[in-house]
Amino acid sequence: FSNLGGLTIPFDYIINNNLDNYILTEEEFKINFEDSIENNQLITNLCNVEIPFNQSLMPKFNTEDGSDSYTYLKKKCIEGLRYHFGNTVKEIYKERLKYELEVINKMGFCDYFLIVSDYVKYAKDNNIIVGTGRGSAVGSLVSYCLMITDVDPIKYNLLFERFLNPERVSMPDIDIDLEHEKREDVINYCINKYGSKKVVPIITFGTLGAKQALRDVAKAMDIELGLVDSLCKLTDSRKNLKDNYKDNIKIKELLDRKEELKKCYKISIKFEGLKRHTSIHAAGVVM
Repeated sequence: FSNLGGLTIPFDYIINNNLDNYILTEEEFKINFEDSIENNQLITNLCNVEIPFNQSLMPKFNTEDGSDSYTYLKKKCIEGLRYHFGNTVKEIYKERLKYELEVINKMGFCDYFLIVSDYVKYAKDNNIIVGTGRGSAVGSLVSYCLMITDVDPIKYNLLFERFLNPERVSMPDIDIDLEHEKREDVINYCINKYGSKKVVPIITFGTLGAKQALRDVAKAMDIELGLVDSLCKLTDSRKNLKDNYKDNIKIKELLDRKEELKKCYKISIKFEGLKRHTSIHAAGVVM
């Protein structure tokens, strides 16, 4: 009812004063809700928030020995090389590791690799099955040395540049496959380590498809359910409502016979594709 800063009129006031059929004018608000308007303005004046953009929000990894992330990453990678190849490591591996570490450090992703390595280690230490690695991440010797992947990129002639390239600045993308039933254990480990406000699932939006839009609008218009079912059966969910109308003569015939359905269809076209509800993304977690 309000066009003044989102004020809400008490329900009993609406009932007692027969205000259920029009929007109050500014003068009526001032007469009937002077205190509410003053309080509303007071709250507005107290609100002062600034949201800074373009921040570096990469999480920081606390190293065990207190060293910086690059030094610690280099140390863990050398340990990984020895684990895989013993004390005799071919020169090609040394050169490749040196190059990758330089690129990773230059691009500011040392903490990223340490964080991923840490929760993968947790999973493996707790008998949670982890995939051997897939995608461009298997082209990284650093990932192999940190036990994030189990594929030797040099043995299979895989390119690091497909994974991380200083000429094209973008976040590394390491796909980690975790055992489905114990995936939540790894997420909870990260939450406990970094804090519940710093590790959160991603929101996802459910949108109105063609049939759902028709059903929701028809319900609001109180159209007979059987009539709506008939229309939905004719509707191809792979197409939008406009294309359904163009391509299906039976839909045109039904809408021409039923004026209320025709009105419903026109309104539904405007609603189609809008967000209907929110839920938690099946896989995505933000740190």
